[in-house]
Amino acid sequence: MASKKRKANDKQNKTSKLVFREFLSYAVWAYLFMMLTVFPLYVRDRFVYLAAYKVVYYRNISLFFLGIGILLLIVFLIQKRKEISKTSFAEFRKKITLPDIAVLSCGLWNIVSFLLSDCKAEAIRGFGGWEMGLVTQGLMVFGYVFIRLGWDKNKNTWYLPAAALTAESILVVLNRTGNDPLGFYVGLDWFSWSRRNLLGTIGNINWLCGYLVCVLPVLLVLYLTAKKFWIRLLIGIAAYLSMAAILLQGSRSGVLTLAVLLIVLPVFLSDTLERITAYLEILFMVCIFWTQMTAFRVDLIEPMHLDTPNTLYTPLWYIPTGILAVLIVLFRIKSKKCEKNIKDYKELVLPKPVRIVLKIIPALILLAGVSVFVLCQVSDSFWNLLGAREILRFSDSWGSYRGILWKESLKEFFAGGIKDILFGVGPDCYGEWYLARGMDIQQVGYYEEAMFSNAHNEWITAMVQTGIIGALVYLGIFVTVSVSFFKKFRENKYKDIALLGILVLLAYFVNQFVSFQHICVTPVFYILLAMCESAMQE
Repeated sequence: MASKKRKANDKQNKTSKLVFREFLSYAVWAYLFMMLTVFPLYVRDRFVYLAAYKVVYYRNISLFFLGIGILLLIVFLIQKRKEISKTSFAEFRKKITLPDIAVLSCGLWNIVSFLLSDCKAEAIRGFGGWEMGLVTQGLMVFGYVFIRLGWDKNKNTWYLPAAALTAESILVVLNRTGNDPLGFYVGLDWFSWSRRNLLGTIGNINWLCGYLVCVLPVLLVLYLTAKKFWIRLLIGIAAYLSMAAILLQGSRSGVLTLAVLLIVLPVFLSDTLERITAYLEILFMVCIFWTQMTAFRVDLIEPMHLDTPNTLYTPLWYIPTGILAVLIVLFRIKSKKCEKNIKDYKELVLPKPVRIVLKIIPALILLAGVSVFVLCQVSDSFWNLLGAREILRFSDSWGSYRGILWKESLKEFFAGGIKDILFGVGPDCYGEWYLARGMDIQQVGYYEEAMFSNAHNEWITAMVQTGIIGALVYLGIFVTVSVSFFKKFRENKYKDIALLGILVLLAYFVNQFVSFQHICVTPVFYILLAMCESAMQE
């Protein structure tokens, strides 16, 4: 009798655990849908208070699911209070990874910085219009933990951000070419800042740029891994539109990030002919876009800071477009022949010397780019040879006056007290610190009356807000995630998802070097990292 009763209890406990896990997975899926699909496209009153509505949406949805999470946790603890032991805790602890610890540590450090801040009222909520204070920092950590605990790792979930990115990209391309299907520009002056610098359903091109480049890797990896022709074709069209949106939106950081992604990508795809052919097809998308722009001479609604004709309209694009088209056809024919001749061998492995060369070339291109920039700083003749372009030489006006902003921010930061240097002035308190310091940033044009709520460099902003220690803790996320993803990339089972994680990390890191945390990109970044990390854990 005792044995039967014990078996019945075990069966009931197992059923209860499965029901709990299933309910939790449904809740996480709903959270992902609301955050990755609905959130980027959510808008009210066109461009009026767009950022404020995004903040309210993000907080309300996050708090709703936080409540669900707490309720599920309470029910679970009540049901399992007799079963929870040191052994079960030890098993749970083994599932915690270094990236998990890094994210939690970042959240805890924001609390420490808040407690030591002299402007707690601002630190709890964040600077007006940005709202990236302690509340938002905590909700981002919650989103990461919620996904890590309950996501069922369904591969179809990746289509949620892909769908939103595609819809947003279509709107951006239409807006830049003078079309307004949603009527967002009704009543706006044709030459106003709002008409030229607000796009899609995210608005400000700096915000939009961060979102586009952060989510683009999802479409790229879906394209690389698609098996059926029609699925690959549809994803290819979506990827083409997304890259077109990045090239047209107007923020140079997005174009730079896309260039870095395309340069680095072959390092991870150079093992087989199939993968390198898919990479060439992605390059072909970029080339055919500019070829079309040249052929049809599309008139664009240029952003305010671009007052010269687009120099990329050139027939020279026909050359790489034609070369890539021929190579793609030849490589596809070669792959098909190999599939017929070698059974169960779907991908042709490239010779080792070719694989090595394909890994070296990206490194040489990046090294050449860095070398050119460095030479422009020390040699006037070399800089003049390249047209004396402002973007190639760091100065006060470099990067829309980021140069002087960075210099003044670092100068004032290290001139502060030891407490502020170590612990910062508080989460999202850069704006208050900027005003209190009375920083004098001399500017011209439409930047003249600008009020800076961040340093337009995530790492300088992080140092000011959370101190040197806080910036190092935040850097820990990037270091631990990089190590985790690169290790998993060596395993065939996780190669694709690890590649996605690496590309998301790289895109965010490069873009944020000249950008900042905001509600439309950093929460999405945390969510994508959590999904990648979860997908690679047993």
